[in-house]
Amino acid sequence: MATNTLNELEILLEELALSKPMPLVPGADVLHNPVDIYRAQLAAILVGLVDCDSKVAFNAIQTSNEIANGDLDIILPKLKLKDRPVNPKELAFELIQQHKFPPSPLFVLPVPDGIHLRVFFSLKSLAHVILPYIADRGASYGTFPALGLSDPSDPASTPKRLLIDFSSPNIGTEFRGAHLRSTILGAHIAALHERMGWDVTRINYLGDWGKQIGLLAAGWARFGSEEAFAADPLRHLLDLYIRMELPFKAELDARGRIRDEGGDSAEVEARMADIETHGLHAERDSWFKKLEDGDQEAVPLWQRFRDVTIEESTKLYARLGVVFDEYAGESQVSAASIERVEAALRDKGVYEESHDAWIIDFRKHGGTKGMDKGTLRFRTGTTTYLLRDIAAVLDRAEKYNFDKMIYVVSSDQEMHFQRLFKALELMGRADLTAKLEHIPFGKVQELQLEGGGHAQLLSDFIDVSSNAASELLKVDVGKAAPLGDVQAAADAIGASALMVQDLHGRRSGQWTIDLTRAMTFEGETGPYLQYWHARLCEMLKSAAGPAVTDYSAVDGEDYSDLLRLLARYPDTAKAAFKNLESGGVLTYLFRLVDELSMCFDPEEETPEVTASDGMVYGAVRQVLENGLKLLGIPVCGSL
Repeated sequence: MATNTLNELEILLEELALSKPMPLVPGADVLHNPVDIYRAQLAAILVGLVDCDSKVAFNAIQTSNEIANGDLDIILPKLKLKDRPVNPKELAFELIQQHKFPPSPLFVLPVPDGIHLRVFFSLKSLAHVILPYIADRGASYGTFPALGLSDPSDPASTPKRLLIDFSSPNIGTEFRGAHLRSTILGAHIAALHERMGWDVTRINYLGDWGKQIGLLAAGWARFGSEEAFAADPLRHLLDLYIRMELPFKAELDARGRIRDEGGDSAEVEARMADIETHGLHAERDSWFKKLEDGDQEAVPLWQRFRDVTIEESTKLYARLGVVFDEYAGESQVSAASIERVEAALRDKGVYEESHDAWIIDFRKHGGTKGMDKGTLRFRTGTTTYLLRDIAAVLDRAEKYNFDKMIYVVSSDQEMHFQRLFKALELMGRADLTAKLEHIPFGKVQELQLEGGGHAQLLSDFIDVSSNAASELLKVDVGKAAPLGDVQAAADAIGASALMVQDLHGRRSGQWTIDLTRAMTFEGETGPYLQYWHARLCEMLKSAAGPAVTDYSAVDGEDYSDLLRLLARYPDTAKAAFKNLESGGVLTYLFRLVDELSMCFDPEEETPEVTASDGMVYGAVRQVLENGLKLLGIPVCGSL
């Protein structure tokens, strides 16, 4: 029985002896959330009992926190019965004890609990409604396309456009844990929006311009090796940068001591300027100036570094299951947009010269505490990251006409984004500021390597996790069997171990990368979820007989809690979209597979799967796959 239209749903419910038409309640989305079928029916009953507004009744009915306490919870004070000054507890007694609550094929009689009425779905309705509902929607179960429409009331309206900027490492420098976390969270947030109907563009905004590129070019001029570059280009670039960074830091320390010692300001500035115009400072700045001037030696060298970085990184991200629509970078920011930014700031009277550099003194223009001064051009005349970032917003607005742009960047960069948003506001572009959002996250305790030190490149994170996954698969042969070829599964298992460990916590919390804890088939881990998905795929391939639609075989106690959990997935997905936190989705998935595991004899490695069982297991597999994809996690196993 199909369930994709309102009429089809009504025909399905008629089989349960529910009369047509289905109650039309404001806020109910019965075509995307099966729980709303129950809520709408229950709201209609409440309207008839206490004569309240249907929308008020619907909003007073919430999904219970624990299925042990019921499926739905009627919070009686939220009915707002001003014309009936009845104590909520007395009202509960009146509705239940005086037999005013009518019987329904969807529910058993509600249970009074203080100011609540606890409502349980009937066992017969669960299988009859939930299983065909999930089967009809498949991969789209748990999506709410209207959330991504420019006009949610018009299904034919265009989807809203989201740009999401994440990962964003610098060329030649370390790929830190913060970059990995940005990658994982960004992939999840992008998937969330895409599943909710948004038109999503994923951007990896490389740090491919600026003074650090000048230092890298200076390192190549001194120590570059074609042989080492050909063998492992990203590691060779990192080695060059590290070799230059140490002596450069000595110059930075000397400059800092001069500033800290203080004294006559003109003399301090002169001594600091002397350091900046000699040694590695001067060499770095000279290379960067050549880049900005289009020098015939500097530009081809920079282009070579950029091209190989994108080429190698694309392969590595693919091993995590992450794909970008665009590799952008600071170098791509147009000169015209930079000119427009500076002209607008001058026109608004907020751009000023200070010690040969150009700045915005945010303290003078309503900036929040700590914003102070922001430099947009260095005293050498070259552009800063802040100026290029402001101009990049203008470029993207023209190219994409986005409705929203999200930056997934560590909370350490909070001040940068405050300055970026304030600068746009000072330019008179508050319209753009309103579309921008910085999604911050907490610190990352770096991945420690066995030989000492920490992961320095994306390949380090991936290779270490993939190798650990290979060892796990070789040791636990029983759990590895459904996952297929060890080598093919290792990357996905390794990626899911890292991703689940991060996504299981709150974004604001610290993430300690601990593969020892993450790389196991036991407990709340990525490999545990992958095992169950792959096992379900194998079981369904061997399910006995053709598909059936006789739900009476599975409408008893054995599968009741599993079916009740399956019905809750859309609410779980919608909550994740609302707060951009992934922990609730993972908590739900672990609860789902734990409930599933209780359906099997632990001693039975290959349980017999009847056609009726297959209906339930197929729904669990579909929801598990949908949940993993919502999280941005690659999935092992297929039908």
